[in-house]
Parts: sequence; C-alpha cells; structure tokens
Amino acid sequence: REWGLTVTLHRDPLTALDWLTRDTGSADLLITDHTMPQMTGLQLAREATRLRAGLPVLLVSGNADGFDGAELAAHGVRAALPKPIDASRLRALLREALSR
Repeated sequence: REWGLTVTLHRDPLTALDWLTRDTGSADLLITDHTMPQMTGLQLAREATRLRAGLPVLLVSGNADGFDGAELAAHGVRAALPKPIDASRLRALLREALSR
C-alpha cells in the first residue's frame, strides 16, 4: 500500500481462487507463496491464469532458484522471488508486470 497499490490479502489459496472467480475486475496481479495448505503456489498460479488469462503472477519461495523457467511459465508465473523478499526487486517486478 505504501507504493500506491491497492492490496487484497487472502491467507488461503482456495479463498483467493473463489475471490478471483467472483470479483472479475479488481485483480491486476497475483503474488503467491509456493508452500501453502491445500495447494501449491504453482497450482494456484495455474488456476488463477486459467480464470484470468494474462494475469501476471509472481511466486515467492524459500527455494526460488530451484524452479525451472519453463515450469514457471507453464503455470503462468512471470518470476520467482526468493525469501526473504528484496523490496527493490519486488518493486521492479511489480512495475514491469503492471506496465504490460
């Protein structure tokens, strides 16, 4: 929010998917953790981009370097960010994803 963005937080991936299904206009980007209960961040990304073609997705993971670029792209993920998150890197990725 400090960067001038409106943030909607969902702590559960199924709740996030439900929100994406119901609220058709307000999501411009999805940031998801990879390790979550009920589904992984890659699974959430795949479902989110199925619901909203072209939705930019950023994946956060303690093992961000362990993902293959083709695997990320196949799930609709634009970039993987390692934990702890570097704020300047996140801001640059947000700027790039939201300017397309």
